[in-house]
Amino acid sequence: ERQTASETIAEKARAYGIEGVRVDGTDPLAVYAVTRAALRKAKNPVDGERRPTLIESCQYRLGPHSTADDPSAYRDESDGDEWRDRDPLKRLGRFLEREGILDDALQAEIDQRVEAHVAAAVEEAEAVTADPEELVEHVYEEPTDRLREQLADLESLRAEYGDEAFRKAYGDDAFAEVDE
Repeated sequence: ERQTASETIAEKARAYGIEGVRVDGTDPLAVYAVTRAALRKAKNPVDGERRPTLIESCQYRLGPHSTADDPSAYRDESDGDEWRDRDPLKRLGRFLEREGILDDALQAEIDQRVEAHVAAAVEEAEAVTADPEELVEHVYEEPTDRLREQLADLESLRAEYGDEAFRKAYGDDAFAEVDE
């Protein structure tokens, strides 16, 4: 209400000549249906014109925005209690169980496959090594003056304290290429 006089974000789409749809973002099937319909309209031109749709997906963010965010600074922890049961994954799971599609055995198999996939992804990510000087290699076509200063500061810290100080903070694998 502090950001716009419009009652919903979806209704703002009309000002741009497109359709706006509001959907319960905690209902995976509703989100799928709305998204599928919007995609059909976008891909199948009517009168030679493609029709985009703005989808406003409404849900409650249970966690922080980022690792730097502390939601307890601006909302009560109990605010999300009523939303926990509406968790989209739990809702979809309950639906699939009611429909006889998901049972304990299949859930255990899915959990095992997900666990293996995540473990493999973590292992792959942890195996990546890089020279700290390559941290910003592809950030800009040409490094900015500030970036050059930061790289010089990093090099100065490495010269003064050695890579051992960074190893303690970031782990041995982070400097594997530097040692080679």
